[in-house]
Amino acid sequence: VGPLGLHDLRHAAASLWIEQRVDAKRVQTWLGHHSIQVTFDTYGHLFEAVERENSVAAAIASELAG
Repeated sequence: VGPLGLHDLRHAAASLWIEQRVDAKRVQTWLGHHSIQVTFDTYGHLFEAVERENSVAAAIASELAG
């Protein structure tokens, strides 16, 4: 595998922001997308994964709390 390009680093940054639960609108702004739809078309699966993780964590916390 060759060296990473600017595009690769951009995707990595976006993925990390989403994992850290940065607001979608802020991610859109930082990436310079002209609409939130572009951001969701590209990274929507990552936002969905974070939401699933939140649901699982909430269910575990609820079970532990009794």
